Amino acid sequence: MPLDEGMALIMSSEIYYGADCLNRLALLSSGSSILNRVSAFVFSSPRTSRLLYPVLKAGRRIVLTIMGKSKLGKS
Repeated sequence: MPLDEGMALIMSSEIYYGADCLNRLALLSSGSSILNRVSAFVFSSPRTSRLLYPVLKAGRRIVLTIMGKSKLGKS
């Protein structure tokens, strides 16, 4: 699973990738800050995670391009 293409989580010998990873992280959220509580609320739904993940992924790519960052493992 290329990390340049999405986020990954390994937990209890299970691999979660992309929107599934985002959803799982939301379910694990501590709720210690307002941002954590909002993220947990929004992304605790698998459907919402699947819908919003491509938007977040595109935003990450745009920001990295603006910053002049290359893909992982490349200079």
